[in-house]
Amino acid sequence: MEKLTGISETLLVTLYFRCLETLRSDRLIQDMQSVDIVQQIQDVDWSKFSRDQISQLMVAIRTKIIDDATRNFLKTHPSANIINLAAGLCTRFFRVDNGDLRWYNIDLEPVQQVWMQLIGESDRHRFIVGSALNFEWSSCLPNHQSQKYLIIMEGLSMYLNTEMMHQLIADIQTHFPQSEFILDVISESALNFDNPNCAVAQTSAKFSWGINNLQDIETWGANIHLVQEWDYTDYYPQRWHEINIQDLSPYKNISKVGHFLIP
Repeated sequence: MEKLTGISETLLVTLYFRCLETLRSDRLIQDMQSVDIVQQIQDVDWSKFSRDQISQLMVAIRTKIIDDATRNFLKTHPSANIINLAAGLCTRFFRVDNGDLRWYNIDLEPVQQVWMQLIGESDRHRFIVGSALNFEWSSCLPNHQSQKYLIIMEGLSMYLNTEMMHQLIADIQTHFPQSEFILDVISESALNFDNPNCAVAQTSAKFSWGINNLQDIETWGANIHLVQEWDYTDYYPQRWHEINIQDLSPYKNISKVGHFLIP
C-alpha cells in the first residue's frame, strides 16, 4: 500500500470500517468483499484505525444510507449507469447489483493498480483512471449524454475546497444533464470536531471543506434540486449509545447525505 498517499489513503479506513461492520452480529451492512480484501492486505497495521468507534459507526450508517438510496434509484432506472467518483476500494456494486446496471469507478492510477489486484473488472463493473476534478474521463463512457446517470461522491467533499466543489457540481451539470447525484458532507463545525481517536488523522489526508445547509448547493447552478437528505444521528440510536454517546445533540447536523436532481 506504499503507493497510496493523501486522500487515497483514506480508502483503507473506509474499507476497514466496512469490514468491521460486516463482522458484527447486529451489522447494518453485509460486505464480505471488504472482509476478503482486508484479509488479503498484509502490509497495513489495521489496529491504528480500530479505536475510532465514532467514525466506524458513521461510515456504516453512511454506507447503509447510500446503498438504500442507490437501490431506490435503480427501482425506477434499472438499466442506469452509476458513476462512482473517487471510488477507492468501494464494493457497493456487489451489494446493489440488479443484473442490469453498468457501474464505472473513477479514481487515480495508483488506486487502479490496487483495485485491479484486489477487486478486478467485469463487463458491467469497470474502472476508469481519472480525477473527480477533471471530467476528461467522461469521453470514455458510451453515449453518455443520452443515458440516465447516478453520480455518487462518497467520502470526497470534505477533502476539497469551495472552488473545487463548485467546479465539480458544474462539471456534473455540463457532462451529465438530467442526472442525479448523491454526496455526503460534513458541517463547517465538524472541521474542528474533537475526536482524539480519529482514524483519518492516521493518514496524511486532512478535512478541508464543510457546509452547514445542503440546500445551499441548489444555488450553485440552475435547476439543481435537493430531493432528500439524511442526518446520521437520526438512525440506529442503540448503536450510538453503545459507544457511550447518550446525548446526540453535539453530533446533530455534522454529517449528512444529500440526494440531488439535475432535471
